[in-house]
This record gives sequence, C-alpha cells and structure tokens, in this order.
Amino acid sequence: MAVDIAGRVRFNFCRLLHHWASEHKIMKWRIIINMSLTGRRTTALRNAIGKCFKQCGITPIKQNSHSWEGTAVSPKLAAEQLNKVFAYLTNPKANNYRGELDILSIYIDRAKNE
Repeated sequence: MAVDIAGRVRFNFCRLLHHWASEHKIMKWRIIINMSLTGRRTTALRNAIGKCFKQCGITPIKQNSHSWEGTAVSPKLAAEQLNKVFAYLTNPKANNYRGELDILSIYIDRAKNE
C-alpha cells in the first residue's frame, strides 16, 4: 500500500500556516526557501514554482539561484501558494512538467518590525 507522505506534509504545513494567519492577523513572516530539482529540462517546473513564490512575495535571492526569500509574507497567502508548489512537486507529470525534487528546505521566522 502506497503512503502519500508528500500529501500529508503539504496538508499539515499549509494547515499550520493557515493557523498562524488566523491567530496573528497582522503578523508577517520571513520565509527562506532552498530548493534543488533533478533531471533534464526542469526549467518549466522551476518557472511555475517561481511564479507561485512571487505571487506571495517570495523572490529569488540571486538570479539563477536555488534560494528564495520573502521578508514580510502573509501566512495565509504563503500557505495558498506553497500548497500549489507542493502539488507541483508531488506530481510534476500531472502538470506536464519534468524533474524531481532533490532538496527542499523551508525556514520561517517572524519578520522584524522596522
């Protein structure tokens, strides 16, 4: 019997971000993501993921980098976009993308008030 660990991780992570959003309506979060894909022709998948990140304020740290950062991200919007990202990574072929996840690390902390 196959176990959908990626689906469970996606669900629990997004549920956690939604909880933060409801508990702390004004609070913003800094999110740093490091991701690496394997396989040939991963550009389309990487671009789709980058678009999801950009829609919630997470941008590449450097051009052609594997790292993204958002300095004042709404937890609710981040949860919605990261849910899409996890769906792409769980089954890229369903969306006509190629490549597989090699590394994914997500760091979240409270954004500093400036």
